Amino acid sequence: MDGQILWYRGVCDDLYRKLVTWRDNYERGDVSRTRKKLTEQGEVVDFPVQYAMRIPWCQRELDHLVRILAATGAQASLVEDITKVQQGLRHAPAATRGMRIATMVFWKEDVVAMIRCLDKARGASNEIDDFLRERTGKGGGLFKI
Repeated sequence: MDGQILWYRGVCDDLYRKLVTWRDNYERGDVSRTRKKLTEQGEVVDFPVQYAMRIPWCQRELDHLVRILAATGAQASLVEDITKVQQGLRHAPAATRGMRIATMVFWKEDVVAMIRCLDKARGASNEIDDFLRERTGKGGGLFKI
């Protein structure tokens, strides 16, 4: 991250709220992918494992998201996938106030990873990491029984 400014108030705050809302409502999206699961009654059923959610984005939000993901060391495949959404946004259905609606089909772990990258960009994770390092250095662990 070498001294560059990653967090811009307003647009990054809105982006962060959208990602947290996406994470919190992930299972309320449309089922995108299922797998077979055996129930207690011995039936094989389709079990949802990935969901799709329609999210209104403005171009600046995705521009910042791609930049932050790349700068904070997110997985290259995640940066590549968000870059594809960013590039295709101009062809997405229009919403209000210059936003366009993109159907986001990602794993919940990817959404959480994006939030963590935003936390790094904002500086929050450094404080958390310092706290955890300080606690684990005294007495052998944070969750000692």
